[in-house]
Amino acid sequence: PGSFDLVLGYLSNSAGRGSLVGNGHIVLSNLFGGARTISMRLDRLSGRVSTLDARLEDPYVFRTAFGAGAGFRGEQRDSTYGKQSYDAQIEYRPTAALAVSATVSRELTRPGQAGLALVGGRQRVPRASTLFAGLGAAYRGLDNLTNPRRGIDVSMRFERGTKRTVARIVSAADTLSQSEGFSQQRLASNGRAYVSVGPRQVLAVGLDARLLLSSRYDAADLLRLGGANSLRGYNEEQFSGRFVARALTEIRIVIDAASYAFVFGDLGYVESATDASSSFHPGFGLGIQFDTAVGIMNATYGMNTDDGPLNGKVHVGLSFAL
Repeated sequence: PGSFDLVLGYLSNSAGRGSLVGNGHIVLSNLFGGARTISMRLDRLSGRVSTLDARLEDPYVFRTAFGAGAGFRGEQRDSTYGKQSYDAQIEYRPTAALAVSATVSRELTRPGQAGLALVGGRQRVPRASTLFAGLGAAYRGLDNLTNPRRGIDVSMRFERGTKRTVARIVSAADTLSQSEGFSQQRLASNGRAYVSVGPRQVLAVGLDARLLLSSRYDAADLLRLGGANSLRGYNEEQFSGRFVARALTEIRIVIDAASYAFVFGDLGYVESATDASSSFHPGFGLGIQFDTAVGIMNATYGMNTDDGPLNGKVHVGLSFAL
């Protein structure tokens, strides 16, 4: 009927002190029958940064191939800004593996004390409201969702919207309030492919990419990369830009239906939103996923070329079956 996932990490700093980071994710499946699901995810990052995601989905409205969903996302980034997003989705499944969808979402950004500061004669984070509409498609053809040995899992979503901002600016030694409206486009894609290369060996490759196009980029708009779920071997959300991507390769040794050990290599790419600069960030490491009496546990040790092998990032996760 559902699961509860918990992932924790310990993030140290140069002063010898550290902080606990991680996330919790609860999913209740087949809610009131009909495969309906409700989920909630809480992420606790370093500093005073946290996000909350909640979602309700009915994949077969009135027992048809059409589905519907609604979600909320809240983000609080210390005293810089707070952001809320509301979305609604309609989905059509022509086959069990393929789904196409249309979404509409509204995002609200409110600056905090640090966001109200003037940087370069302009308020660091403006008060903003954005309305997006988008189209998406996803295909999942895997032989096993927990420990796939063959198949592909791909998705893509394109969104276009209009953002309206109100910010303080300095003009001719006076502080004025400026209102603007401009368009934004967002593209997000994810892909995984699994190939069995031996009796117990599986090769997994993947690519994740996100792009934001806008005439102006504020701190609340930036795409972030780094951490256990996006670029292993680096701190959570260590990098930000207008375009972020990760290519990954894993060699897995299958232990049983739900368990495997693996070595991995990641290559992250970040393109800055403030200039034309870009950078690559390689990561590598090893890990294991195994089935226990209370659920599936996984552990990963990720490293990068800057910190060295003795300063890797450790992430431990446990999925409780409900």
